[in-house]
Amino acid sequence: MHLARAAFAVLLVAGTVTGCSAASDEPTPSDEPAAAAESAESAETDTADPAAAALQEQSDALDAYVAAMQSQLPALVDSFGGMYSDITITGVHPDMVEYAYVYAEQMDAATATSEFDAMIPTLQSACDRAVFPEMARAGVSTDPKITYTYTNADGSTLWSHTFEPSA
Repeated sequence: MHLARAAFAVLLVAGTVTGCSAASDEPTPSDEPAAAAESAESAETDTADPAAAALQEQSDALDAYVAAMQSQLPALVDSFGGMYSDITITGVHPDMVEYAYVYAEQMDAATATSEFDAMIPTLQSACDRAVFPEMARAGVSTDPKITYTYTNADGSTLWSHTFEPSA
C-alpha cells in the first residue's frame, strides 16, 4: 500500500495548500488602472450576460486557485524524497483541477492500479471533506472536479481518476 498512502498524502497536502497562500485581494497602486478597466469590462459583461459573467468569475477563481497550488509545488516535490520526478497542477476551465504525478522509478502497473483502485473511497472522502470545500472557498463552486493521474517513469499511465463531489 506504499503507492496508495503516498497518493493519499499528496491529496491531503494539495487540498490544504491554498490556506497557506492566501494573498491580499487589495489592489496595489500599480494595479489600480488595470483593476478599474477589468471592473468596467466585468460590469459590461454582467449586464449583457449574467451566466457568462458567472462562468468568467469561476474561471478566474480556478486560475487563482491553481496558481496558489503551483506556488507550493517545489516544497511538495521535495516532501516526497525523490518518489516523484515531476508533479504538475493544471486548471481545466471552468471547473477542474488536474494533478499529475510522475514516478521517478518504474512501478509495477498491476500493483499500482490495484492499490489506487482500492483507495478510491478514501480519496473520494478526502476530496469531499477537504479539497472540494477548499475549492469552493476559492470560488470554484459550480461542478468542481479533480483528476489525479499517476504516470510511470517510462511515461505510461498507471492510474487516473476524476472525482466529483458526492451527493
